[in-house]
Amino acid sequence: MTGFLRITSVQKSSGRPGSGKKSSRKDLLVTLSHGGAEPTRGRWIHLQSLQSFRLGRPFFSGGTQLFPVRGLSRRNLKAGDGILPADCPQICSRVFFGTVENLQLPYSCDLSFDKQTLPARFLHADGDGPASVRLELLQPAALFPGKPLIVGGGRFTPLTVFPWNDAEFENDPFLLQGWMPLKAVTAPAAVPVAAEGGFLFLESYLERVRKLLLPATRGEGGLDRRKISPLINIPPYVADDVISILQSRNWFSLQEGKILDSNWDYSRSLSPMNRGLLKQMEEEGYLIEKIIDSPRGRGLSILCGSGLAVEIEEGVFMQTALIEKISSSVDELRMSNPDISLGELARVTGIKKRYLIALLQYRDTVL
Repeated sequence: MTGFLRITSVQKSSGRPGSGKKSSRKDLLVTLSHGGAEPTRGRWIHLQSLQSFRLGRPFFSGGTQLFPVRGLSRRNLKAGDGILPADCPQICSRVFFGTVENLQLPYSCDLSFDKQTLPARFLHADGDGPASVRLELLQPAALFPGKPLIVGGGRFTPLTVFPWNDAEFENDPFLLQGWMPLKAVTAPAAVPVAAEGGFLFLESYLERVRKLLLPATRGEGGLDRRKISPLINIPPYVADDVISILQSRNWFSLQEGKILDSNWDYSRSLSPMNRGLLKQMEEEGYLIEKIIDSPRGRGLSILCGSGLAVEIEEGVFMQTALIEKISSSVDELRMSNPDISLGELARVTGIKKRYLIALLQYRDTVL
């Protein structure tokens, strides 16, 4: 299996030679030092940012092998950065919790990781659980949970990147943390678990995450998905798999980059201004706003992100409940009279013909 690799150069993509097509502006090309072990396509972890990304099919240009990178911005990538396969058995972080033997705390030293040396310090962690020692590194590194590191005259055993600190779990990294890479753990018998991507999660951990997210996701507009990582103390490269599980259970939904509680009425979370917009939309049937960066435009964007409204065409917004009502009426009218005209449909449903057409066109694109 391909392990740790280092990026040796980064450049913008202008399309593959001979393809006749230009790549997306977001596509980047990197060269890698891989020592002959061909890197595999698929999901990887960018060690410096702890973000996940996709490595595309390599190709040669001017005798150099280039790898497309998708899912990372140019400002996050630079020569010298390290990457790891997303299914690696290590856990990646700048902070680890674990246990020490024969080491007087606090303690500072330099530790070597993947041909680089990082300043590190060992401190007493908060709480009195099993993972009672905190390792802080200058930059993120990848460590094997449960595998000791020789430090000075003693050793440090990394267990988690964020512990539950429950003494009943003793020194089991998976039970302490609530999740682990699939290749790093064997699920204990009779312990409910769930797998997603390259990770295994405790059911009790997922329930805990759900409770943590409920207040934040019920705020106006929901929770920005980028905030889930610090909120539940999980590395960004694991967060996408957590979100996938939460969605699959219909606990939460993801709309326009926002995490929403699937069972919450977001009209209860609106500010007075946005509540007024929703009411106006309900009374008038639609609202028109071409300046998206205006206060009204931002309010309409919040309504759309919360699932309370829909932009049926550029600058034209309708209440979601009204769309469902009109759509149901149109379907019933067409079923009873297949030859009914658009003008008659507009008269019966009470919406202007021009916006009824826009609504029906929008509905055709999403169904």
